[in-house]
Amino acid sequence: METAARKKLLILITKSNFGGAQRYVFDLARSLKGRYDVTVALGGDGMLKAKLEEAGIRVVSIPYLAKSVNPLKDALVFFWLWKTLKRDRPDIVHVNSSKIGGAGAFVARMIGIDKVVFTAHAWAFNEDRSAIAKGLIAFLHWLTVMLSHKTIAVSGAVKRQISHLPFMDSKIEVVHLGLEPVEAFSRKDARKLLEIKEKEFAIGTIAELHPIKGLNYALESLSTAPFDFSYTIIGEGDARKSLEKTIAAAPKLAGRVRLAGFLPDAPKLLPAFDIFLLPSLSEAFGYVLLEAGHARLPVIASSVGGIPEIIEDMKSGILIHPKNPKEIERAIAHLYEDEVTRDNLAFTLMNKVKKEFSLQKMVEGTVAVYETAK
Repeated sequence: METAARKKLLILITKSNFGGAQRYVFDLARSLKGRYDVTVALGGDGMLKAKLEEAGIRVVSIPYLAKSVNPLKDALVFFWLWKTLKRDRPDIVHVNSSKIGGAGAFVARMIGIDKVVFTAHAWAFNEDRSAIAKGLIAFLHWLTVMLSHKTIAVSGAVKRQISHLPFMDSKIEVVHLGLEPVEAFSRKDARKLLEIKEKEFAIGTIAELHPIKGLNYALESLSTAPFDFSYTIIGEGDARKSLEKTIAAAPKLAGRVRLAGFLPDAPKLLPAFDIFLLPSLSEAFGYVLLEAGHARLPVIASSVGGIPEIIEDMKSGILIHPKNPKEIERAIAHLYEDEVTRDNLAFTLMNKVKKEFSLQKMVEGTVAVYETAK
């Protein structure tokens, strides 16, 4: 008796660095390669491509694909999509990120692909742009959702931002992100690697150095803190110079705050910290909060986007208003003084993450969308 051929799944994403959307693609492709004939097509030659190849997943580079707009290169990407989808005829095309999402969904529908699924990791109209640009981007997002048979929102907050538009609500399903726990370093080894002293009260953040992450408000809050601490920020980005100036200008911060840069094993280093801080101004979901939960850390995070779907104030963490240094300082001071509360919040978050945000739950939710998309 012949075994039925596995369905072809083509996953598209614009960039090949290793941010949240790329991690999602990697975890999904790796988890589904036994069920589907998986191919990932992407732009660039970054960390995502290397990790996929190492995991034995077929990877194809899309020539000329980049986030920036270039009419000639974008036309060549469109032609590549048309030629590739026409030749390979995947059963499912799963698009991620705004640019390749729109182009991929359009081409797939024109060719007649059976199932087109779009994952909305965030909406680009949330970025700092003119009102006209935001309106145009919102229309393009709406069009991508309309062209897709189904859209996955990574949080209820992401769905709510666009579900009020015509025909949107029934086309969007919420499938929360999920992950497996990593085998982390011991507290002692993690502190040694990050150069944190054994007795220090250590605050940690893993985030891109970008204004949207609200790190300047964290630094402002700590610049007048009445307690001793160390603060380590793991990540890289365009805001580094600005943050370095802020640190150098504040006597309380100099010598206590370290910009550690991008570290590929960042989640394994979380046991080094006593508190995890995420003062973002906008956050579609927050993969890193799941990592902090697995590391059994108490979390202080902004009550924006999908964060309250993970953190329940004073039960599984502390929620603060964005752009509010005084609230950040009070929350840190409270946890600094109260070890019992730290332990209770961390334990509750750990259990919640394991129960509600597992990789298996994310994968099964995604497969359910694949099967019902029409």
